[in-house]
Amino acid sequence: MNKKILRLCALMILSFLGILTLLHGKAKTELYISGQNGILLTIDANGRETEFYPYENPIDGLTYFFLPSYMEDHVIYMKKSFGETLLVNGEPVKDNHKLEWKNDEIYQIAVTGNPNCPPAEYQVVFMKSANIPSIFIDTQSGSMEYVHADKENKESGQICIIESDGSLEYSGRLESISGRGNSTWGYDKKPYSIKLRNEKALLGMDQGKKWYLLPIFIEKNRMNSKVALDIATRLGLAFTSQCTWIDLYLNGEYRGNYLLCESVTVGDGRIAIHDLETENMANNPDIDEAPVFMYDTYKGCVLADGGNVNGGYLIEKDGPGNYELEKSGFLTTSGACFVLKSPEHASQEQVEYIMDYFQTIENMITENTPDYQNYIDLDSFAARFLVDEITLNYDVNVTSTFFYKNIDSNLLYAGPVWDYDSSMGFGKENMHEWCDYERFTFDNVREGINTLNWYQLLYNNETFYERMTAKFADLLPYMETLLESTIDEYAEYIRASALMDGKRWQYAYATSTNQGHYVEFDSNVRYLKYYLAKRLNYLCEAWQIPYQKFTTAGNGEMHSVSFMVGDTCVETRMVPDGETMPNVPPLPDEEKYLGWYFTFNEERYFDKLPIYEDCVLYAKELETTP
Repeated sequence: MNKKILRLCALMILSFLGILTLLHGKAKTELYISGQNGILLTIDANGRETEFYPYENPIDGLTYFFLPSYMEDHVIYMKKSFGETLLVNGEPVKDNHKLEWKNDEIYQIAVTGNPNCPPAEYQVVFMKSANIPSIFIDTQSGSMEYVHADKENKESGQICIIESDGSLEYSGRLESISGRGNSTWGYDKKPYSIKLRNEKALLGMDQGKKWYLLPIFIEKNRMNSKVALDIATRLGLAFTSQCTWIDLYLNGEYRGNYLLCESVTVGDGRIAIHDLETENMANNPDIDEAPVFMYDTYKGCVLADGGNVNGGYLIEKDGPGNYELEKSGFLTTSGACFVLKSPEHASQEQVEYIMDYFQTIENMITENTPDYQNYIDLDSFAARFLVDEITLNYDVNVTSTFFYKNIDSNLLYAGPVWDYDSSMGFGKENMHEWCDYERFTFDNVREGINTLNWYQLLYNNETFYERMTAKFADLLPYMETLLESTIDEYAEYIRASALMDGKRWQYAYATSTNQGHYVEFDSNVRYLKYYLAKRLNYLCEAWQIPYQKFTTAGNGEMHSVSFMVGDTCVETRMVPDGETMPNVPPLPDEEKYLGWYFTFNEERYFDKLPIYEDCVLYAKELETTP
């Protein structure tokens, strides 16, 4: 039976899987091995099976099976075809042999005796998740090839969500799965948007049809986005996306630890404002075929019925490149690009209205006219400023900066917040610069996107400043709890899944320069606590907020740091855990070498980066033009 046929069978089986597991507790796990059909793992639930395929790790050459949290603990039942001999660690075993596997142990599994196939041998490692739910998606084609070919491609299928205790959360038809994101779409571990057939409240979150699956690839601690959204929720920012960690399986293949999030879209259970896109679609039945008009400073769709103009709107400040790809949007006189996310198909009257509205606000903020308070919701602007400033969000004022305006209201609201993979000491470019916790987001200027930052002006406004600092002071007890317990609790909750994810994407982490300062999961978690503590101390001092100093103690270990020039180690230091190195060895030739760089991720060492594990730094040569 080939892989595609197995997947088609799974489409029918999967919808029953969660119910059967709920009735019978932990599911029985069987490893089916055949010289002819290869190696695969099945879940046996009351006589019905679904298949999981192994992963061949190109780094260590081992075959991994990544088991969902709800499967039977550390037990695999070995199955084989008739007439074959099955060996485990060189010893023959009977059919249906119960293997009580152990963590970090390699099992030599072989099958012989099939006259039609040569002997098959495998070096197998079993890993099992814990605590978090599992999402199984099977596309209609049984493959992700079409979806991965283009971010806009969509495919239907089946979806099943099973809690860690084996209970069924959801099972049904999946209207579509497609790609999403901008720079994150370029990674091997990809982000997805899924659309259910009907609105559904999943895993304790608000109901909706559209959901996001975030790969949290850059966040090697797997927490930046979750922590940022937690802070936004604590600050009372309306419509903040709820999220939870899950293990994702696509067509029987483990894809890693993901964050399931409510989508940033207009609608009940999401951003509950007037749905102008739906209204436009009702008034313009052929809206998908509507031509796009484009002027120097704005663009939109040519609609027969221009509709009402005063709301609701969901607007994203974005970069010029992304602006070019969207149907509707506008530029202010400062050169800032704004995209209309809803209505996506905006009439000329609607675009002109919201462009003039934004320009009026920008003018008032620029001129520090008190009337701007009649146009912006000060609480939401202050709250979002704090989320971005505490996390030192790399994307602030560049992309993923959302605003919304409801119908029959003059107020513009900041939010919902989004996209915090590059934050809290991590950045997609010049990552070492974002270790500097003693700076402001006002410094976030990128070539070609140097447009007016409203917060630069609001920060100097007395009313805004007082509102913002008062909110910050009220937030500090929550941040203390976050640092003292919540982050550690999150780490334990996702640890097993994070370790599986690390093995699944080991090759990608090894070749990416944007995936964390450290090799180990725990080191990156501890750095998150370190960075937030240093950042909060800096902001308390800058804003003159009296509060007990936040600290992050080391664990008492000593770590080896070696400095290499070519093949020669010029110095080895023993550095206490959690300490920095303000003084590094001098470069042998400052005209020849750029600086000291970590060997594992090509990141430049920065004296505000603590040492949490053994590492090697090498002197990187300056690139020369031949």
